[in-house]
Amino acid sequence: MSSSFANKSLRISKRGISTVITTLLMIVGTAIIGSGLFAWGTTNFGIQQINIGNQLTNEANLARETFVVEDVWFFTNSTSPFNYANVTIRDTGVNSFTISSIMVNNTRVWTGQTAVVTGSAATIAIPDNWGKGKPQTIWVNTKLGTNVKGVWVP
Repeated sequence: MSSSFANKSLRISKRGISTVITTLLMIVGTAIIGSGLFAWGTTNFGIQQINIGNQLTNEANLARETFVVEDVWFFTNSTSPFNYANVTIRDTGVNSFTISSIMVNNTRVWTGQTAVVTGSAATIAIPDNWGKGKPQTIWVNTKLGTNVKGVWVP
């Protein structure tokens, strides 16, 4: 009878150890997964916060970057077979800006980097195949993406 009692006590003690080991493995696994999720979440939320901050800054700059196309003069040059237009852009906003391109009738005719200081104007000569009485759609774009579009008739 004593030998069957000894076998029973050994089985009971092995079950107790496997429960403890299983519980420890679950705790360690949960801690590792939790640490990984925390590190991943902290990194992603930090990147998202930076992206939102940059986007808001760009939007605020766009709101302060206002200008008008003050006038467009169409002219011909006796030394060139092409027609031209002088486009005058005036900064009416709070921030200075840089003109990056000008399009005429949905065709990019000028690309460059012309800075316009607050309160001042810049005139850019562009090639334009204009004809008397034909409306010309002129679209001025800035480096940050602000644009103004208007129609002028030579």
